[in-house]
Amino acid sequence: MSQESEIPIVGVTLKRWGAERHIVTTDRYTGKILDLNPGFCSSIHRHHEKMETFYVWSGIVRVEIYDDAGQIRTERYDLTCGQAKTIFPGAYHCFQGLIPSTVVEFSTPHRDEDVERIRESMARNVSDE
Repeated sequence: MSQESEIPIVGVTLKRWGAERHIVTTDRYTGKILDLNPGFCSSIHRHHEKMETFYVWSGIVRVEIYDDAGQIRTERYDLTCGQAKTIFPGAYHCFQGLIPSTVVEFSTPHRDEDVERIRESMARNVSDE
């Protein structure tokens, strides 16, 4: 395999909602593959600096945006293969696979101190509002 075609997986982080496969992280950008298990959603969280775009590779992914207090859902998107949603810094959000789903995440670099969670990842039925 030539050097140009190699895509090494830097590492895998298991999450309650699935797994993050880290492809690349530099001081300017990060690329990950997110494998989402249905029945679980991510935490409701925001980043003060990080901007991220979720591109749905397969499945159906629900992305929810919340008000500035992180309490009231203000937007909901059910994205299918080929659709994307950008989350801007400061926006509380969460995501879940409605069926087994794969998302490619493009973002500025992740820093743990840039994450503010108001609810941890949890089991969630698709019909939950």
